[in-house]
Amino acid sequence: MVSGGLALRIGITMNLRGEGTGDEQVYLDQRYVDYVHGGGATVVPIIVSRDAERLGAVLDAVSGVVFSGGYDLDAALWGETMHEQSIQVSRKRQEGELLLYELVRRRGLPVLGICLGMQLMNVAEGGSIHQHVPDLGLGVVHQVEGEKVTHEIELAGKLRDWLGCKRATVNSYHHQSVNKLGKGLRGAAWSGDGLAEAIEGEGDGFLLGLQWHPERDMDDEVSRVIRARFLAAAAEREPLIGTNH
Repeated sequence: MVSGGLALRIGITMNLRGEGTGDEQVYLDQRYVDYVHGGGATVVPIIVSRDAERLGAVLDAVSGVVFSGGYDLDAALWGETMHEQSIQVSRKRQEGELLLYELVRRRGLPVLGICLGMQLMNVAEGGSIHQHVPDLGLGVVHQVEGEKVTHEIELAGKLRDWLGCKRATVNSYHHQSVNKLGKGLRGAAWSGDGLAEAIEGEGDGFLLGLQWHPERDMDDEVSRVIRARFLAAAAEREPLIGTNH
């Protein structure tokens, strides 16, 4: 748990629904909040915005950012047309989070990307996405509607070092996955069929994307270790609100 209790603030990106209807709503799955709170930090919800000044003001108040899950990015971002099974994420959210990611990277803040968050990280760095994993004809089941799916992954890089093992079992709720890796990124975990299940930055800072959802298995050792490492990295950054740091 992070020392200083709730002094450490973590931003989490919010989802958006009803775009263009005149009845837009921003919302955040409670499990992301519980995941961060469970590590001793507090949450600053980041509302969708395409205003760099406004986003910058939010980033002034946090020490790390979680890019949360959601629907699918526009395939035009990497030069493809949308797959018929894809569901377009809100364009306002997509544009706002790409801007937010750019601002976060400039500041060197710790980043944890979950599901869509991992895919957004990869695309923002110039990578591409497999739009519908079942089309690839691979051997691992990654998503079954209405059911929890788990599978084994092979670990590399920092994840392997942190967890002290070569393999782990994680949940799986995705129909898309990373294809070509973006600049400055490397694979950190793979499923048995060779799909990237985690990516990380090549540098020393904390930049980690997960295809699975740690917030849906908060008591799992993998989820706890990743949260602890993320919050420890965030604790090394300014600001720590309410302390003398």
